[in-house]
Amino acid sequence: MVLLALLGAGCMSTARVRPDADRWRRGVKTVAVLPSIRVYEVSAGEVREQRDDWSAEGTRLVADALSAGLAERGLTPRVLDPKAEKADPELREVRLLYEEVSLGVYLLAYPPFASRHVLEHFDYEVGSLERVLERARADALLVAYGKSNVSTTGRAITRALFGGQSDFNLLTVGLLDRKGHLVWFDLAGAEDLRDPGTVGRAVAGLLDRLPGEDR
Repeated sequence: MVLLALLGAGCMSTARVRPDADRWRRGVKTVAVLPSIRVYEVSAGEVREQRDDWSAEGTRLVADALSAGLAERGLTPRVLDPKAEKADPELREVRLLYEEVSLGVYLLAYPPFASRHVLEHFDYEVGSLERVLERARADALLVAYGKSNVSTTGRAITRALFGGQSDFNLLTVGLLDRKGHLVWFDLAGAEDLRDPGTVGRAVAGLLDRLPGEDR
């Protein structure tokens, strides 16, 4: 929750990059986009239930926003349908590995337990992506992973009257090169990933910190 408070206050840089991150665009024309968004409905009794319809909508909104942002930067986006994992086990493995890696980054590269060594030697990978990118006809992979909690009316009223702990609502993005190196990792608070405005603002802020940008 410390990190969420700092994000809300805007008092810390959230981008984490490899030392050579500014060179990632060399030879890159097409970026595959793999979105994975999970939206939960939370009852007054604090029971969380994943809503597949809301998750699908959040996934679509994030994919559309990332695609538009990449196109504005002269890159060709190629969105990978999450259902494609059924026909491509290797792609599913990459996503699962990324989720594990992103958790490690979150725990070790951000407050309150940020490691100076990790920050100075940011070096994470998921293994070679050559075959995945060849099938996707892309030069790099941008993974978006996010979670959002939406209160029922009963829970919203209860929290308004009695308060409660803040929900963990977050959108993360990770840029992976052909070797599977995590070139860039970033995150943003996102209260409701079903909302186009919320998603648009979060993605715009993230892409503004994309390394290798001409400023």
